[in-house]
Amino acid sequence: MFSRSLKNSGLLTSKDMSLLSLLTASMRYLLETSV
Repeated sequence: MFSRSLKNSGLLTSKDMSLLSLLTASMRYLLETSV
């Protein structure tokens, strides 16, 4: 939701979006493995 508004405003490029999704995916992986 927040990232979508950023993308709409043009602050976030497709490269930044892929980086962000990769970051969130790794964070979720770390959270799942730590539990």
